[in-house]
Amino acid sequence: MSTRRALLLVALLGLPFCSSSASLTGSVSAIFPLAFNQSAIFVNSQSFELDYYLVNAGSEDLVIELLVDLTGIDFQPGVSIDLSTDVAPGLPRATVVHQASLQPIEVMPPISSGTLSLSSGGAPGEFTTGSFQLAFSATVSALGNGRTLSGNFAATAQSAAFPVTDGGIPGEVCTNGSCCITPCGGGCCGAGESCLDGGCCAQPCGGECCGANTVCYTDSTGAQSCIPSCTSTVSCTAIGLTCCVQLPGGVNGCIPTADVTAQTACICVTPTECPSGCCAPSVIVGPYTPITPLVCKNDDGAIYDCCNTVACQAGQGCCSSSPNGSNVCVTQCTVDGGECGTASCLNAISGWNPGATCNAAEMVCGP
Repeated sequence: MSTRRALLLVALLGLPFCSSSASLTGSVSAIFPLAFNQSAIFVNSQSFELDYYLVNAGSEDLVIELLVDLTGIDFQPGVSIDLSTDVAPGLPRATVVHQASLQPIEVMPPISSGTLSLSSGGAPGEFTTGSFQLAFSATVSALGNGRTLSGNFAATAQSAAFPVTDGGIPGEVCTNGSCCITPCGGGCCGAGESCLDGGCCAQPCGGECCGANTVCYTDSTGAQSCIPSCTSTVSCTAIGLTCCVQLPGGVNGCIPTADVTAQTACICVTPTECPSGCCAPSVIVGPYTPITPLVCKNDDGAIYDCCNTVACQAGQGCCSSSPNGSNVCVTQCTVDGGECGTASCLNAISGWNPGATCNAAEMVCGP
């Protein structure tokens, strides 16, 4: 572990990184968000650094790092530093970098104008406050060119070795060349991954990790398990299960046969996948709006159920043939302009053909 990162870990112990007096604003926010939840100050005899971080589970952003070279400056309260000057030819007084989670460090354009003012503190161990305002050069093609950035800082300054523009995040642990707050199995997990049994897992589920072609299923008792993914029920019957359902999040899975009830909406493509011979649109109730996926329904003449062997019940629409061969009790429409709610007003070209009990001059509300 580098001296820099070791110091970052020490700085965490009992010291707040974020203050209500710390802030970031400026037109740079049009390029990337300036929201942060931690800030830190590092200082030694040659340099002064301000770091603003956004640290969440699975992601760590170095929002802004402002590094100021203190060569030739008596750094004490009341001092104002011109950030646009050079310490020597080709060596700028100040630099700004940004690093999004798991991305390379991006160096902002040279500072064309700006100042940093120290109000109190400034030495290691002292509570340090102040502000800065700057504008980036508009003549250089780089992230943020021509934009502005300003902020306030308020934290206990920590002694640190420099240079420190390595994108370090407070609380990180470094292992095998990777750095992160929660290492896993000798490495670091990517954004959105969890560490499970010493390995990084993109889809943790009840103590196991769902791999390719599986999804996480929560049963009626709250127990979780990985189940096979599917596109329709025929995918499940091929492996000895009986029903493909849509799970929260819009993913489909073959649920355990023991969990299938008469009310379970098993996804289908053709009528042959359904014991009733009825594969019809799902619906949103109030008013009835047909939607996908198609699911196995009853052949009972109810609205958006089937009318294969029975007539549509009174007030439950008219019987129309569907593209997959099921006969479905539908509502009709004349134009695709809101008559079907969020569904579509479909003509015969779509495969929906009004039957004898429907008005042949009208179209069908379908998914």
